[in-house]
Amino acid sequence: MINKESTINLKAIAICMVLFGHLVSAKKIDVNIAWIDVATFGVSIFLFLSGYGLYKSYEQKELKGYFRNKIVNVYMPFILTTILIGAARGFWSDKWLGMIKTILFINPALPIDGTMWYIYYIAMWYVIFYLTFYLLKSDTLRITSLFTISILVFNLPFTEKYSVVSFLFSFHAFTFTLGVAVAMCKPINKKLMLIAGLICFVVFSYLFSMHFIKYNAINHIMASLIAAPAFVLIISSLNMKFKPLIFLGGISYEIYLFEGAFRWLTFAPDKTSSCVIFFLITISCAYTLKSFLSKIKRPI
Repeated sequence: MINKESTINLKAIAICMVLFGHLVSAKKIDVNIAWIDVATFGVSIFLFLSGYGLYKSYEQKELKGYFRNKIVNVYMPFILTTILIGAARGFWSDKWLGMIKTILFINPALPIDGTMWYIYYIAMWYVIFYLTFYLLKSDTLRITSLFTISILVFNLPFTEKYSVVSFLFSFHAFTFTLGVAVAMCKPINKKLMLIAGLICFVVFSYLFSMHFIKYNAINHIMASLIAAPAFVLIISSLNMKFKPLIFLGGISYEIYLFEGAFRWLTFAPDKTSSCVIFFLITISCAYTLKSFLSKIKRPI
């Protein structure tokens, strides 16, 4: 239902949404603060695609090479960028331990870059997915188990010390599971996908519009949850072949690894120029990292 080309396009759109929302939160773009939520919707798309993609991969090769794939394609880039950004921000001497703990997933305070909560979160779901599909033998039991775990994650208590992690883990509790559930469904034709996507998008747009009137946490969670299938179904029903999207989608993960730290920097006197430079520098770093890692890792 969601082919590789659509996935790349969706990743490009999602990372652009994350960039925009994060620039709003860093006050680099002068718009209504409600637009900050666009980043949240972009993250939802990534989580949905992760759940969907893992299930489709399982259908083809089950759990063969599962963790090796994640270490090479997700963990190694995370380690390298954490060291680079940590070094640039002075995490040596008496602070080096904080960087090591971050890499080892035992530093949920995330002092180097708070946006790395996503790596902690998706790593958690990678482990949960593996154990669920290794131990349980039917899709009904698997999706029931994932949904139950989503409920538990949603009810995680908020702690001020780990405010970013405790809040966002709970906030995005159901999106990964939703992606897996959709992957388990029978494929539908593109016309029905477009109709379903448009219906979801109308609901999503209404919920999002409420943010500009009065913020409500449940409304925000529902808007974020429905944003994923809305964008995924619409884009997947279209035959989009736009080279800039293909390029951005191919390095979307690497862009994410850098943008969270770069968004706070001022690159030019006026905000428009600063945002453009931010975008170019982030893409350049992401492309360089992708190229470097592609040369040193062996095919999976």
